[in-house]
Amino acid sequence: MGSDLIRTVNLIAYERMKSEIDMSYPKGQLVCIAQGKIVADAARLDDLVTKVRKLGLDPKRVLAVQAGDDTPQYAIII
Repeated sequence: MGSDLIRTVNLIAYERMKSEIDMSYPKGQLVCIAQGKIVADAARLDDLVTKVRKLGLDPKRVLAVQAGDDTPQYAIII
């Protein structure tokens, strides 16, 4: 799977699961999505990377998000 397709799959999965992530994990907890599924979580980025590598996944090919993050994906600047 090409990197653009992988990114798209993970972003779509995140949008679909965002409310579940926000309810299931403490605010600020890092959650890793790979191949459209939640595969790991950790409080610190280095711990998340370690978990991802132990799963045999490339950290550069997964999506890490923070539970409870309400930052919009875009902004309109006037």
